[in-house]
Amino acid sequence: SRTGGLVGWTSGYSNQNDGPVKSYITIEDCSVTGCTITGTSVGAINGHAGASDWTYTTIKNCTITDNQLNSIDEGGWRVGVVIGTANIGEVTISGITESGNTLSQTGKTAPAGQSNLYGRFVPSGTGTLVIDGVEIK
Repeated sequence: SRTGGLVGWTSGYSNQNDGPVKSYITIEDCSVTGCTITGTSVGAINGHAGASDWTYTTIKNCTITDNQLNSIDEGGWRVGVVIGTANIGEVTISGITESGNTLSQTGKTAPAGQSNLYGRFVPSGTGTLVIDGVEIK
């Protein structure tokens, strides 16, 4: 359900009885070109980033071109050029070059004025999303 061109889901683990497990994920200097990717939460790099406040995802200096990115989720918009969903934890995106990508979600339209680099941002109180040095609120 969480589908990315490189990674489906990145997450740490913070169970009170046997955690935390901090996860530091860095994806850099990569490219995703000419793919068709379909799922519920869809990004050309990462489908879903976070589910624990111990998750630190950094995606930088990547090129994303000529991809068809399709979400079949019935909820809110969940398709982005880089990440489908940014959730709890820290997500940093920088230096992305993208062109010719098509984003679609069954029965939905992209939120007006939102960067196409991410689909939805659900911080649940502890999440952060920073794109090229600017924090998304």
